[in-house]
Amino acid sequence: MNARGTDRPFVGWAITGLIASIAGSLISAALIMEYFGVSIALTDTICRAGSDINACRTVAKSAFAAIRGVPIIGYLPTAIFGFVYYGYASLLLVSALRLEATDRRAPLLLVAMLSLPALAADLFLFVVSSLFIKAFCPLCMASYAATLLIQAASLLALWQSRTGHADGALRSLALFIRKRLIAHGSALLLIAGIGLGIGMLARSSLAETMARFGGDDRVSRLIERYEAVLESRIVIDGAPFDGNPGAPVRIVVFSDFNCSSCTRMNKSLKRLLEERPGKLVIYYKNFPLGEQCRNEMDHRKEVSSCLSARAALCAARQGKYGAMSAALYLDCETGVEHDIRSLRGHAARIGLDDIGEFGSCMASSEALERVRQDRSEGERLMVDGTPTLFVNNRMLDTADLDARTLRALIEYITTRSSGRSH
Repeated sequence: MNARGTDRPFVGWAITGLIASIAGSLISAALIMEYFGVSIALTDTICRAGSDINACRTVAKSAFAAIRGVPIIGYLPTAIFGFVYYGYASLLLVSALRLEATDRRAPLLLVAMLSLPALAADLFLFVVSSLFIKAFCPLCMASYAATLLIQAASLLALWQSRTGHADGALRSLALFIRKRLIAHGSALLLIAGIGLGIGMLARSSLAETMARFGGDDRVSRLIERYEAVLESRIVIDGAPFDGNPGAPVRIVVFSDFNCSSCTRMNKSLKRLLEERPGKLVIYYKNFPLGEQCRNEMDHRKEVSSCLSARAALCAARQGKYGAMSAALYLDCETGVEHDIRSLRGHAARIGLDDIGEFGSCMASSEALERVRQDRSEGERLMVDGTPTLFVNNRMLDTADLDARTLRALIEYITTRSSGRSH
């Protein structure tokens, strides 16, 4: 077999390692951007992986995602260390492909040696994700696979180019490092600088967008707190909704039909839907205040809240949730308390096709159980009052929340989502 033929396995494995290194560099760059709150369409889709939650952002917001208190820099995302490793591995593998057969073992050996601590770090982060963060970042998993592939490819390429004894390879490695110490040190600094530059660009891009839509301190504070909140898993299957389910902005509102603030918020949300057709969807959840929903049909206010929630859900079965909720909120405005008789009157006035079916629904346990499920979910999500809004799975702080600030937040989210998929 000629020399060219014997080189083919080495070249194949070295190129495999190089491709994995380049992929790892791109993944690390995306993770750096995620840490600073910036996603592109592809990474956002990957990070959601069929879910509503961006798991990469969840991991990126954890205490393990950065080294804090670094002089001048402040926050140093751990993904930058991955970026440096993958970038340097790419440089070494390119060197191995360019060197003569007698010299290529040194960079391959260095790649294999550097991959050991990289794999140890990946294992540590995997354990942390499993036990503490309780979320798995698809991009992180892809980077772990890239590290494994780099390690395997470098070892197999090293095996294909074996000559002489192991101690000779180590001497060759020492000579390789000594001859190129300044060049490789400069390359490492450059790679680290590029990683930091990616982070600075992401952070400045986010800050610029926030400033553009902030307008005043209240809006700015709302946007800042929104960006700081982690996403929550919210069950929307079967929940009544208004708007386009594929819209870039999804609002889930937990409310009580005896809550005057909910009445005002409902009007604001309706106006937002009219102003932004196709850009917004609103899902409605019940969170009756006071006692837990009970089956007794008396006239106490907390039970009235539960009854009205059930009535809205029963009307939704006939496509009349909006009309029923409007009638219930009007009662709240005028001080009318809900009872079975008033609810049946609403059912007739809004034109339900089957009043008998409405009555059967109200008498069944199905609607009551659905209200209880909404309430339990709200408690799981730390809802403690109404109205409580979740925008794209993030709970909004109510301190600066009103129609104007909510409108500005939606404009901000819509603008940022125009360059990526939700």
